[in-house]
Amino acid sequence: KFVGGQKTYVDLTPHVGKFDRLMSGSITLWVKTTRSTGGAIVMVGATNKQSAKKIQIYLQSGRVYYEVVGDLPTGGTINGFTDVADDLWHHVALTVSPSGFATIYVDGSLETSGQEGFFGHVLGLNGMWMGRLQFRNPSRHFHGQLDDVAIWGRELTVSEVVNLASMPPPLAP
Repeated sequence: KFVGGQKTYVDLTPHVGKFDRLMSGSITLWVKTTRSTGGAIVMVGATNKQSAKKIQIYLQSGRVYYEVVGDLPTGGTINGFTDVADDLWHHVALTVSPSGFATIYVDGSLETSGQEGFFGHVLGLNGMWMGRLQFRNPSRHFHGQLDDVAIWGRELTVSEVVNLASMPPPLAP
């Protein structure tokens, strides 16, 4: 279980090489927060002095957003409509098909979908974090709790997403 806050995050950079060639896959997690806007829940990036390329799942106005800023064509950003900043546990799933079609689910229900990429759409990935953006600004850290974060090397089916969301939410710390 991850409990985020100012300057709290998990650095997964040593593991980024296991994911950087995935052109399709899924990310699933449980999230609990009261902050409607904040840092990234999951962030993967490639940074240098000229640019900041990234893949991120984050909250804006309490809704789940997925954004890819990369080297290969993507749709940009897709976002859900359910407010998850209500201090309750919510299951979030992102699936990306081999053709680059991304779908966001919240609590097992389809929220939105659109043309989008995955890890392999950003070349030169060199950082991976849970709970913050690649930038060190503490106001951009995720404030809340995350649990059962998983990155899958394939697109999960709708029934698999529904099954994961039907599991009991995490217990209080």
